[in-house]
Amino acid sequence: MVVGIALCLFGHAAHADVISAGLPSFTQQGQSPADFVKSLYDYALGIVAGAAVIMIVYGGVKYVASGGNAAAKGDALDIIKNAIFGVVLLLGGFIILYTINPELVNLKNPTVPNVPTLPSNSGSSSGARTGDCVITATPSSGPSPLAVALSSDVDAAASFSWTFGDGSAGSSDGSPSHTFQNNGIYTVSLGTILADPTGGGNDTTHSCTLQITVGSQAGGQCQPPASGPCSLAALQGSCFGSNAQIAGGVCMIESSGNPMAQSGTDKCADGSPVSIGLFQINISANTISGLNCPTAFDHAFSGSHPTCNVTNRALYLQCLSAAQSASDNIAKACELSGNGSSWRLWGPATIQKCGL
Repeated sequence: MVVGIALCLFGHAAHADVISAGLPSFTQQGQSPADFVKSLYDYALGIVAGAAVIMIVYGGVKYVASGGNAAAKGDALDIIKNAIFGVVLLLGGFIILYTINPELVNLKNPTVPNVPTLPSNSGSSSGARTGDCVITATPSSGPSPLAVALSSDVDAAASFSWTFGDGSAGSSDGSPSHTFQNNGIYTVSLGTILADPTGGGNDTTHSCTLQITVGSQAGGQCQPPASGPCSLAALQGSCFGSNAQIAGGVCMIESSGNPMAQSGTDKCADGSPVSIGLFQINISANTISGLNCPTAFDHAFSGSHPTCNVTNRALYLQCLSAAQSASDNIAKACELSGNGSSWRLWGPATIQKCGL
C-alpha cells in the first residue's frame, strides 16, 4: 500500500508536468510575471512530491524493518503521515481557492490601460484639433492682425515642418511665431520626423492640425472668413449672391465659419443645443432639409421661453446633422433672411456688430 501511494504521487507529479528541468526565472525569454508565479508553484509542488515519495518509501522500509517494535512502527507511520500532510498542505490552498472561484487560480498579468494624452485647452479652439500630436497656439483667436506663438508636444530633437494655411511660407522651427493678416479660419499643420538613433530606419513621424480663428466673435468683426463655406467667393456663388459680403460677416459672428458649431447658450432644459451650424439655425423653431424639426421638441426655444425639452431624440439627431451640413444651413439661412436682405431673426448682438 505504501509503495502504491508513493508511485501514485510520483506519477501525478510527472504527468502533471510539475517537475521542471530548471529553476523558474524572471529572465526566461517570453516569460511573464504570471508565468513566473505559476512556474514557481509547479516547481515547489514537484520538489514536495519528490520529497514525499522519498519519505514515504523511507517510512515504508522503516515500517517493514521494525519487526515487532511498536515504537519503530509508530515512527515510520508518522514519517509517512507527515509526508502526505506536506503534499495535502501545498495542494490544499489551490483546492480551496479553486472551490471558491476558479478565477482566483487563473493567473493573469496585471494590465494598465493606456491613458491618452489630453490636449491642453490653453489658447486653443475647441474641437479644432486633429492628428497624433498636439499643437498649442497662444492665442488661437482674435482680431486681425493676429500674432500667434505656436508649439507642440513633439520631441524638440525632431525635424519640423509647419504650414499656416494662409498662403505664406512655412517654417522649420520647433516653436515658430506667425502673424495672420486677414480675417478667416486658418488650418495650421505640423509634420515631424524623429530619426531612429540606431540608424535602423525606424524613424518616428507625427502630424497634426489646429484651427486659428482671426476676426469673428473674438474681435467682433463682421467680415467674411478668407476661406471655407462662408468665404466671400463661396457665398457669391450661392443663393446670397450680391449679399454675400454681409452674409459672410453674419456667419463669422455666429459660428466663426465652423459648420459643426453648436451654441453654448441656446440650449433646452435638458442641455440639448438648438442653434446649430454656420448661421446658428434654431432647429426647435425651423424645418431644415425636409425634416420637421420643431416636432422633436415640446416647444420652440426662445429668449422668453427657453425651457424646452427634446421629445424625439432620433429626429433631433437627424436635424442636428442636417443643420451641420454647410449647404443645408446656407439654404435655410437664405430662406429665413430673404437671400440676405433681412436679418431681423438673428440676435441683437449680431445685428449690432454688423450694423444691420
